[in-house]
Amino acid sequence: MAKLIYTYAVMNSGKSNALLQANYNYTSEGHNTVLISHKLDDRFGENLIASRIGLQAPCHAIDHTTDLFALIKEELVKFGSLSCVFADEVQFYTEEQIEQLSDIVDELKIPVMAYGLKTDFKGNLFDGASKILAIADEIRMLKQVCHCGKQSTMILRYGSQGEIQKEGGSIAIGAESMYRSVCRKHWKEGNLGPSIYQKLNVPNPF
Repeated sequence: MAKLIYTYAVMNSGKSNALLQANYNYTSEGHNTVLISHKLDDRFGENLIASRIGLQAPCHAIDHTTDLFALIKEELVKFGSLSCVFADEVQFYTEEQIEQLSDIVDELKIPVMAYGLKTDFKGNLFDGASKILAIADEIRMLKQVCHCGKQSTMILRYGSQGEIQKEGGSIAIGAESMYRSVCRKHWKEGNLGPSIYQKLNVPNPF
């Protein structure tokens, strides 16, 4: 049975790597798949999903105007059959596009595996994440470890002197060095962990 599966995690937790590995599992057995990602994430160039450990695959780069249901219908005609659709960076998708992902599952009977962040550095849900959390058939979480050893569930954004930023836009593509994934306790405290303060060569306030 086709499902809409949402896998979320904090930053630097291997979301794209997990997507690419799952896609490889399909294509290595001869199955047709389609990969899509948002144009906002152009760290490795447009029309490409890539992981930090070297895996990569071509994709359709979409923006807020893209009709995902129409796109996949065209790909279905071209291939004849599709075994899975992989959607990356779904936190940037519109609520309508998340609905379209569900239509791909319900009307075209094609599984959709979606990957993305859940909340921004201010602790607020992204619009796309909020919608897919509400309508996904299955929700999974990739684990990342805080500097204290507990599970990271939140994201801190910081400046060049280790100052914690609580204001500003939610999107800063390619600025991974400004972010730190931490547990909820250390997110509340604004505690980046000793390794970050040492790297910045500033006093550790904790």
